[in-house]
Amino acid sequence: MNDEQQRKEVFAWFGAASYYAQCVEVELWIARLVLVREDKPWPEEAEWQSLESKPFTMGRLLRLVEEEIGLESAEREILQACLEKRNWLSHGYWGQRSHLLASSEGCRQAMDELADLCQVFRRGDEVARKVSERIRARVGISEDLVQELQDEYVQRLKGGESHEVILQDQEDRMNGLSARRRRNKEAES
Repeated sequence: MNDEQQRKEVFAWFGAASYYAQCVEVELWIARLVLVREDKPWPEEAEWQSLESKPFTMGRLLRLVEEEIGLESAEREILQACLEKRNWLSHGYWGQRSHLLASSEGCRQAMDELADLCQVFRRGDEVARKVSERIRARVGISEDLVQELQDEYVQRLKGGESHEVILQDQEDRMNGLSARRRRNKEAES
């Protein structure tokens, strides 16, 4: 592999590490949106837009999840490590590692380091998903339903339907399930 190819490989690994870091952050964002629904299962459109437009850093999302549901110490350690490594990757990596691109050995060192970061973030994503699962269970959303909605979304998107139409149909479906659940609870009382 020539020098230019090695540098491209370093950038590919950087992209992969950034992707996996974002997977952790997105899962924490999803957890936040589910927590919002705990108090108000179907916020109005304006409320959703307000929630979605508020900037939350990964650190703030992590603190929110910690405050709302608590984390086991191993979960906290893994997610905190992801936060610190993600911040370094986003804000400090190239300042501290750009010199590695000057040699083949440096490129190999950078690729190894970035591959290790990918593994850290993948473990963090697994932890964040488990935390999200606990939150969804707490608000009554089954993992089977989540998987069904995800599969349906992808299938319909691949079939050419628009993102907006699919989400509206799924929201209508969830509203129907929620209304049915409320009626059943009222009937039991």
